Amino acid sequence: MKKAFTLIELLVVIPVIAVLMGILMPALRSAKESARRTVCSAHMHDLGLSIQLYCEQEDGLLPAMRVGQDGAVNNTQLVNHHARWWRLTNTAGNTSYWNLGLLWKAGVLEDDGRVFFCPGAKAAFKYEDYTGEGFPTDIQISATSSSGVRVPYSFNPECISLTDRTRKYKKLQELKVTALLVADHLTTTDRKTGAGIAHGKGWNILRGDNSVAFSTNREVQVAIDASNSFDDKDYEALDNVLRLLK
Repeated sequence: MKKAFTLIELLVVIPVIAVLMGILMPALRSAKESARRTVCSAHMHDLGLSIQLYCEQEDGLLPAMRVGQDGAVNNTQLVNHHARWWRLTNTAGNTSYWNLGLLWKAGVLEDDGRVFFCPGAKAAFKYEDYTGEGFPTDIQISATSSSGVRVPYSFNPECISLTDRTRKYKKLQELKVTALLVADHLTTTDRKTGAGIAHGKGWNILRGDNSVAFSTNREVQVAIDASNSFDDKDYEALDNVLRLLK
């Protein structure tokens, strides 16, 4: 007959298991986040290739900040987080495509939409949020506002200056090697959504030469935390964050 564990044996084994779990869990979490970062990096690389295809179709023009239903183009970033808008349908039913959403509209990539979303645990917006009736499904921004799709990647967020919020880069040929083309969520308004460092130790960024880098400059988070996170027009703080990220 098998001998059962005694109470003393259980009291000895349980703490040992707890210690082992305490050692293993951080390593498992780190491995999981590392895998997410790798997927995010692959997403950015695919987006970079799609941006190049888009530019070939559009005479070298990068996706604009916004293209209205009437075709009107706008490249002015009046609000810090506008670089993450993907699509917007206003209360009148008019739909405009923004930033990376123009890649989808132009049909330059074959994807179910996941490529537009960072899989990181702290991503401000999740792919699953927009799949109610199949991607892309608009969701209500607030009880009284328009509906739309937002993604956790900021696209082409650099502007000419603090006083001129026109995009710095409008054509592919204008991009510098170090230009920020796509970046993990980093705007100064991210504290509203509880977002922080995208991948535990830093942020993935897609540069102008289509290379993906991992920025671990902790001063970026310090700058975000020190900013007025409820001021969507705190351009000085945002530009400082972008400078530190590069």
